[in-house]
Amino acid sequence: MRKLYLLRHAKSSYEDGLPDFERRLAPRGIADIKALSPHLFRILPDDLTMYCSLAKRTQQTLQYYLDYADMKWTNVNYKNSLYTFNGRDLEKVIRSFNDDGNDALVVGHNEALTELVQKFDSNFTEHIPTSGFLELELDKDSWAEFTKVKVTLKLFPKDIR
Repeated sequence: MRKLYLLRHAKSSYEDGLPDFERRLAPRGIADIKALSPHLFRILPDDLTMYCSLAKRTQQTLQYYLDYADMKWTNVNYKNSLYTFNGRDLEKVIRSFNDDGNDALVVGHNEALTELVQKFDSNFTEHIPTSGFLELELDKDSWAEFTKVKVTLKLFPKDIR
């Protein structure tokens, strides 16, 4: 079965007065990443394809995770279409992934992430917090054809504090 990993960006700062797209990470967000990164990179496979929103906070989240884990992955795709807060829009992006590729990590935003998971896994009723990570198992091997997902692992900052 194909796996999809979802990572919500770390806590961002509102202090700079920047537009939403340009907001940077807050110190708490960076601390959460530092605490979670050893756990996260024991879970993720080496041959992962990563997709990241072009928003500043998602790019920083991914880069900090890679830096803290001392990982140098080259298979990162930055997509403006992942800068969405709508689950249906996120679903369209995921369904467009190439089936010839590997399992995927999406670094994105809420409410899109939570809406997507709740649509395809009726047992998942939680809200994905900042820095929240989920491992999902799809019921099909095709990105375009999955009809259900099962949350097989969740890792939230509160789980390691």
